[in-house]
Order: sequence, then C-alpha cells, then structure tokens
Amino acid sequence: AGIKTGGLILCAGAVGMAIALAQFPRIAPLLMKLMPAIARLLPLRRRSGFEAFMGKILASFAEGFRSISTVPRFAASMAYSVLVWAPVVLTYGVVAWGFGPPMSTLGLRDLVVLLSASVVGSLAQLPGVGGGPQLVTLFSLTQFFGIPLEVATTAAILLWAICYMSVLIPGLPLAAHEGLNWRRLRALVKAGEPNRAPEESSNLAANEP
Repeated sequence: AGIKTGGLILCAGAVGMAIALAQFPRIAPLLMKLMPAIARLLPLRRRSGFEAFMGKILASFAEGFRSISTVPRFAASMAYSVLVWAPVVLTYGVVAWGFGPPMSTLGLRDLVVLLSASVVGSLAQLPGVGGGPQLVTLFSLTQFFGIPLEVATTAAILLWAICYMSVLIPGLPLAAHEGLNWRRLRALVKAGEPNRAPEESSNLAANEP
C-alpha cells in the first residue's frame, strides 16, 4: 500500500513537472530579465560572467525543452521513452527468470518497482565506491519480495553489470575511434566548455603538457 501511494504521488509529480518544463521556453525570457537584478547581489567583477553563464544555461534548457512544448512532441517523447525503458525491463525479467524461483516469480509490476528503485539508487553514489544501485536493488529484493540474501546479492551485482556497465564494451572502442582520451577530457574540463568544437578540443589536448 505504501509503495502504491508513493508511486501515485511520484506519477502526479512527474506529470506536473513535465507540464512545467514544457512551458519553460516561454518562461525563459522572463527569467533572463531577472538576471541583472540577481547579478547585482554579486561582487562587481563577477556580474558580467554570471549573466553570461546563466544566459547560456537558460538558452540551452529552453532549446532542449522545445521537444515537449506541444502535445504531439510530448507524445513522441513518451513513445521514445517507452522504447528506451522496455528493453531494460525485459533485461530485468530475463535475469530474474535465469535465477529460477523465487526470483522467476516476480511479475511485471514487481520488475518495474525493482527498476525504479535501482534508478533512484543510482542517484545516491557512496563516496569512493559508488554502490547505490546495487544496495537499493539488494534492499528491494530482500525486503519487498522476500528473496534470500545470497540470491539477491548476486542478482543485484549482475543487474548492475548488465544495465550500467555493459555499455563500456562498445563505448570504449567508439570513444577511442573518436579520439576521446583522458588528456582530451582533462583539457575540456579545464577549458570549462564541454560543447567546444572537436577541432578546438583536439588543439587543447595536443597543447597540454
């Protein structure tokens, strides 16, 4: 009952947030007009930099949220989201089925709850070791569904490896093919411009000692 109530509250909050974000392109100009007043609270030498930085942020957000600014665009965004998350739920189901009972008895609603808990856990990484998704998945399996600790521990690690780490298998070779390396990443961070053109990024990386 508590999970159902919490799910309804989160669902209502998500719908409300989506509606608010859809209106962001219309709100952004009003926020821009407030920036000079907010900047006056800062030291004089930082005002222009703050206004320019916030201007870029607001413009970027406004442009991004145009993808859900109309009902058809919002519906298309929802459809794409389903295409993204359906294979993930299927992966959870395949892993649960592979463990046999009692893991294989988890239904679709159980798997969605488990996936949601894992996503929330990914927002709470432990300093130095991470572990948020694994711990929350382990807790959910043992406390919500009564899965034995040994099975739940193995399942939590396996789900994390498949859903979070398997992207490295194609990702690392593709990153290397695109010329992305630690030196270039450090150069991008130091430059403070992650969206810098590839040619400029390469020059930064090449000139770095």
